[in-house]
Amino acid sequence: MWSSFLQSKSLTRLIYGILGILIGIILHDFMTFNGINIENILKIIVAPTVIFMSLLLTARQFVYNREWNKKDAAIKAIYISREKTQKYNDRLNVLLNTTYLIQHDLSLSVIDIHNKMGVFLEDGSFIFHGDETDNDIQNIHTQEKSGYRQDFDKDIDGREIKNLITKILNEYEYISMSCNLDIFDKNVIIELRAGGIVKTFNVFISHIYHARYDKRHGYGQFLYIHFENFVKEIVKDKKLDLKIKEIPKKEAYMTPFNDATKFK
Repeated sequence: MWSSFLQSKSLTRLIYGILGILIGIILHDFMTFNGINIENILKIIVAPTVIFMSLLLTARQFVYNREWNKKDAAIKAIYISREKTQKYNDRLNVLLNTTYLIQHDLSLSVIDIHNKMGVFLEDGSFIFHGDETDNDIQNIHTQEKSGYRQDFDKDIDGREIKNLITKILNEYEYISMSCNLDIFDKNVIIELRAGGIVKTFNVFISHIYHARYDKRHGYGQFLYIHFENFVKEIVKDKKLDLKIKEIPKKEAYMTPFNDATKFK
């Protein structure tokens, strides 16, 4: 509120108003007494006014500089982040078709992601593609109707898929947190990247909720909370015509293997 006031037209009018009053008082004194008592004017009017005006103008300049720096930091950060997320997504897209999903505002299911990362075993533990042993292959889960795959793919690096998704989400969490904490200019980020931010969240919403609430991951309920809160703020602007997906139900983000005590 104070920052807005310091940059407002109202403050400009106030400054000119004070200057006008000061000039009026000096002219009045000159016309009334046929001369100006400089010493009295300096003591009573001019000196305090000049000090007040100097402080006001200094504060205004500080706010202008801070707002400019926030805008500059936001522009630089969003272009760097866009380049990084594009690089990660290019690699992820080969297996999960994420570019198409983002463009069409669709979501990945927890099953889709897990199937590309690896395979659950009979004891509920999870093994990434590429990490499996002969013993793992002999102990793949038997829940055929679950939709989770029952074979390993030696051509997929499951850990890389996990890392790419994490890197993408971490980038958006960083940008969102910086906006929420008023480090970056929020309006600049929204202007440049609103669609990508919302649609990327929608693609991974089930995965985010799974990572939060499956206790085996150990991340807790605040994982990517800045990302989610920023998305909710963006979609409040109806002019942007962006929507957030409904919060997935528990059965959509929890796997049938939640009794396992840990992931290997």
